[in-house]
Amino acid sequence: YPDPNIIIASAGTGYQVGDQLTIDAGSSVNTPAIISVDAVNGSGGITAASIYFAGVWTINPGANPIASNAGGHGSGATFNVKWGINSVYGINQGNYFNVVGEFGGSYQDIPIINFIGTCDSEASATANLKCTSIQSVALTNPGSNFTDRPAVAITGGGGSQAEAVAFLSATPLDDV
Repeated sequence: YPDPNIIIASAGTGYQVGDQLTIDAGSSVNTPAIISVDAVNGSGGITAASIYFAGVWTINPGANPIASNAGGHGSGATFNVKWGINSVYGINQGNYFNVVGEFGGSYQDIPIINFIGTCDSEASATANLKCTSIQSVALTNPGSNFTDRPAVAITGGGGSQAEAVAFLSATPLDDV
């Protein structure tokens, strides 16, 4: 408190503590981000807010500041939001899956997972093998303030044919 992943760009007016504001921009995969109003001034301008639900996007939902498009009693609030990686999905024959199945093959050692994109702090992840295929990818650092969804590079380990995709969220995973 205050939430370091969201900065109030414009306070707006008429909001109430407890209002939940929806941010649904870009290409939302599951549900949009929800910002909770934690404190307001005398005119209902937001003075403190936190991320109630981070949302999941396949692309960056847009340039800051981001406006809420639903919820709450007031209007006019905008926010600067830092976008981090929420999850990493494997790709098998063009279909995404939440890396609970095996993908790639012939790995003798654990491959290196790199995220390629413009951000303030880099993300990191570790691959977990089952026999010679990647069984899962554990996100160890979601990174911060990506300008777009990063590419996922899987290298080393002696294997091949593993592909994955990263999804963005409005807050780092361990804050969700």
